[in-house]
Amino acid sequence: MNIQKKELLEILSKCMPGVETGKNSIEGANTFIFTKGNVFTFNDSISVTVPLKLSGLMDELEGAVSASEFYKIIQKMPKDEIEIESSEKSWHLKSGRSKIEVNLIDCDYSKLEKNLDRSGKWQNVAEDFLSALRICSINSNKTKYSGIVVKGNCAYSTDGVQMNKATMKTEMPSFWISDSTVKELLKLNKLDKVQQTGNWLHFKTGDIYFSVKVLDISQFPVETIEKVLDDSEGKAGKTEFQFPKKIKEVIDRASSFAGKEQEYDVVKISVNEEKIFISSRCFAGNFKESLKWDSDIKGIEPFVIYVDSTMILEMLSRTSKFKLVEGPVRDGKKTNRLLFVSENSVNLMVTISSGNDDEE
Repeated sequence: MNIQKKELLEILSKCMPGVETGKNSIEGANTFIFTKGNVFTFNDSISVTVPLKLSGLMDELEGAVSASEFYKIIQKMPKDEIEIESSEKSWHLKSGRSKIEVNLIDCDYSKLEKNLDRSGKWQNVAEDFLSALRICSINSNKTKYSGIVVKGNCAYSTDGVQMNKATMKTEMPSFWISDSTVKELLKLNKLDKVQQTGNWLHFKTGDIYFSVKVLDISQFPVETIEKVLDDSEGKAGKTEFQFPKKIKEVIDRASSFAGKEQEYDVVKISVNEEKIFISSRCFAGNFKESLKWDSDIKGIEPFVIYVDSTMILEMLSRTSKFKLVEGPVRDGKKTNRLLFVSENSVNLMVTISSGNDDEE
């Protein structure tokens, strides 16, 4: 049978999330499994199933091959057309003058298929589900609460320095997914249907299935996040301020000298009624810049907050309006929190550091 190289690579690329994020210690990881007219991949957290809609390729192509090596050799084939012949223990590929024998892997993939039971009832994915994931996504979350929880029509995340909540238009099944899973889902443009069976969550888009393993949602502090956000909104009141339009580019410059604290790239924001001062300091040097408010600001008490540059830049890409929340005393100093509230999200950012007395 003859197939087009480009068509095969497109199918294999769609299956790669089930290869790249897995651990090769489990059976079936790093494997393309061809069966029943589909290609599917399976690892400890993600599985992808894509139909083999290839001109010249029929359902009789059956077997499992090493994913990374198979993908690489297909990429390097010299001609656009590839001839494939199958035997009991291997496939024989020919393209131009290149001849390759690909060994089939002894893998009981029927067991893997059983783990991907999709016999439940499908429901529509909330149209703003991917947007909610973007709002709640946290880079380099090393805490035990990394990932995103969806419960009802809300998504939640926290790393102890920020708390995020996004509200969707419709409800979804309740689940907790890892950050690596979130990263893969955000690469997709659209998800149509969803169902949950056991500890697997299945998404369907067109005729492609994207299945992800879920975590134990009972261990995630949804109620605590709700309470902290509600309390913060109550303390903040109705007074809202707006950062200047140019603050993003200033913080971006400051990030070049951001100091490291835990996993965060820290910049300092000092505010009064006249100006905002942005500064950063690390072993390579330091940065300072001030900017004025775009309009007169009245009633804002001077405050200092230390934030992760990536977090604050991501927040400011969605809204520049904020409320100020007084936090607890730390190291004898009053701490501050920034509360960003939009139509469909609430984000609370806590100061990472209480600062050093010798700082300017």
